[in-house]
Amino acid sequence: PQDKVGVDRTIRFQRGRTSAAVSGRIARGTTHWYRVRARRGQEMAIVLKTGNRTAFTVYGNRTGILEGADGVRRTLVELPETDEFLIEIATDATADYTLEVTIN
Repeated sequence: PQDKVGVDRTIRFQRGRTSAAVSGRIARGTTHWYRVRARRGQEMAIVLKTGNRTAFTVYGNRTGILEGADGVRRTLVELPETDEFLIEIATDATADYTLEVTIN
């Protein structure tokens, strides 16, 4: 049987680094969440390398879904607030993925 447990993790950048990557396998019907702390005015680039039926959405705590970051596989957004941002990965088919996050 497929694992139906979701993932909820915080992405931490190594000292002196502005990017990080995580890999996983997501089963149909589950959701994976990754949390990233960043400051207002920074740009966050996100790339999800996976199959065609898997995408992500980025949420701010106060602003909700960030424009240009809903149901996509790559985006670049200027952050509207200093906060923890939530990257939600969802899929219509079990898939392996790599999520790359860069903050400048």
